[in-house]
Amino acid sequence: MEADIVRVIEIIDSSYVMRPKFVLTAIIIVACAACSADDASPAVPEAACGIALDYAKAFKSKSSRQIAIWQRPEPRSPLPQKVQLFLRQNPRFKNDPTLPLILESSDIRNVSVVEQCPSLKSWLNETSVLHDDHRINAITLLSQWPVNLLAMSVPVLSKDGSTALMYTSESSGPLAAGHFAITYKKTAKDRWVLLTKEALAIS
Repeated sequence: MEADIVRVIEIIDSSYVMRPKFVLTAIIIVACAACSADDASPAVPEAACGIALDYAKAFKSKSSRQIAIWQRPEPRSPLPQKVQLFLRQNPRFKNDPTLPLILESSDIRNVSVVEQCPSLKSWLNETSVLHDDHRINAITLLSQWPVNLLAMSVPVLSKDGSTALMYTSESSGPLAAGHFAITYKKTAKDRWVLLTKEALAIS
């Protein structure tokens, strides 16, 4: 089975580095790289905003230079109809444990976590972290960037409230970027901690 998964990934995009756990996520994301999103902007749970804030703080603390965070959504989640199409073509993945979170993430793929999370936006302002998309766009036109860039999707929570999934894009230059599936787990003390960071694409 694992060898079959590897062959599928190689056929789709040989540049992808993937563990089997997130093979469904990667395959769907490749298929939906150019998908459009709708305009719905549902309320974001406080727990989801806390997870995004935690990840942004960790990104800043690990960075050797200043950071900037995109306000625009990080639409790495696929559209629901693309998920269903993929499952019809690949029924062996219908019981994939990440599927419910992938579907929920797809429903809010066009929502800006910065705009919908006051705690995150306040922290960005208080710490003077650049989050102006116009200025960030100008930086991306440079041959060398003075900052490390982060884009995040809105984290989605499992029904039992124990697990969260989000997507990020992280880059330090025109030819140095990665896209990741991030999972958080809630501890017995009700604290969210980073569980896994799975590479979906590296350039």
